[in-house]
Amino acid sequence: HASVGSCEDGGRWSYENGFLFADPTEAWVLETAGVHWWAAERVGPGKKRNISNGISIRKPDMVHPGLKDHAKAKGYWDGKSDFDWKLAMLGGSSSAAELEPEGREKAGKEWLEKLAGAGKTFTWREMSQILRDTDSGICMTGGFESTGSQISVLPASADQKGPTVHYFTSNSDTSVGCYKPFCFSPGGGVGSSATTKPVWEAYRKAGKGKVR
Repeated sequence: HASVGSCEDGGRWSYENGFLFADPTEAWVLETAGVHWWAAERVGPGKKRNISNGISIRKPDMVHPGLKDHAKAKGYWDGKSDFDWKLAMLGGSSSAAELEPEGREKAGKEWLEKLAGAGKTFTWREMSQILRDTDSGICMTGGFESTGSQISVLPASADQKGPTVHYFTSNSDTSVGCYKPFCFSPGGGVGSSATTKPVWEAYRKAGKGKVR
């Protein structure tokens, strides 16, 4: 079953969901629609992908077994052309412009092209720059607030030695929060506890310490 439903108490606002799974060899984007329908796209080595709470997959590698028949019966797909998940979920009659990324998804794609393009060295530091982008709404401020952020750094291949490192923001304002590394592996740890208090004090001193 898809992850779908109301996003507010007593209201009708809802949206579909997307998930990104990754290991050292590949990644998959899984998107859901309605109660049962889903599509998945494989992201192979050397490829870039971002998602942002909206349907983004165009040419899926896997779909729900009954999805294509459903889309054809509803008139969302002609059954002859390549199946387009996003086009079908938007009713099958959207313009080319409506199918292009927008908002946070568009901004994330542009950031990745800029910082992780050919010949670029992309590390957790570049990723943190993207996640601190308040102008595009990737880091949300105002009515909705981003209060936590995570970056996971995986080995370059399944055979490569070395720990998997996960960076978490150390306070509730992700636009300025420091990232603290954690290693959840044999022999790993959470770093020195002596780093937490100085980071928090510096954060409060900078005048950004609204506790939420």
